[in-house]
Amino acid sequence: MAQALKSLLKSSPTEKRFCECGSEIEGIYFVELDKTFYPYCCRKCSDERQRAEHEQQIEQDRLRQGRELTERLARVIPGRYENSRMSDLPVEWQEKFFELMPGSGAYLYGSPGVGKTYSLCAVARELITEGHSVRRVVWERLTLDIRDTYKSNRKSERDLIRPLIDCDVLIVEDVGTTTSLDGQESDFSLRTLLTILDSRLEACRPTWFSSNKSVEQLSATFDDRIASRLHEHCKIILLDGRDRRKISKRSD
Repeated sequence: MAQALKSLLKSSPTEKRFCECGSEIEGIYFVELDKTFYPYCCRKCSDERQRAEHEQQIEQDRLRQGRELTERLARVIPGRYENSRMSDLPVEWQEKFFELMPGSGAYLYGSPGVGKTYSLCAVARELITEGHSVRRVVWERLTLDIRDTYKSNRKSERDLIRPLIDCDVLIVEDVGTTTSLDGQESDFSLRTLLTILDSRLEACRPTWFSSNKSVEQLSATFDDRIASRLHEHCKIILLDGRDRRKISKRSD
């Protein structure tokens, strides 16, 4: 086969054509057709054009991936925290968080304004940038959304909870804020949190929580099962320090 092809092709012995760069273009002469075909440019220019097209494609892919990353970040991180970065956190916090990512979860608790939400948004940015699927919910908002499904046939409780179970990493903010007048969480809140925790524990998927309450305080408003699962599923981390919101307001 190769020998037959060689017999059909050979360099044209007569006509010469030149590329825009001044180099000679090598023609291919087909014996059976008695015709010479010429490419649009010399081999060197052809290679350079292919290389330029390849680099352009790489740049287009880079820009597309950048847009997609920006969109993924915007779906998880609220605008107020869009500039959150791990590098802005205290070094000891960074070390703890990097040690846990991506395979372990954490329960961050501390006083209001200490930086829990900022920290979790920085963690989310890091994980999303690395290619992990991340979901973030505010606990009270989630419970309200689930209750709304009881009034409509458009979405079920399962429809809302399933994405929270299936994502690589789940972030749950402000858990423990839905207590009733007697200081206790409802059976509905307990069942919802247990469903999410148990499902993610079984799937070995990490979950990050934030709360103003310690695990023991949370256990008192839910029950001991929540505390047991949090200790099994998460690294318990106290974030202490001054109220950053008040500091920021004074500096303004």
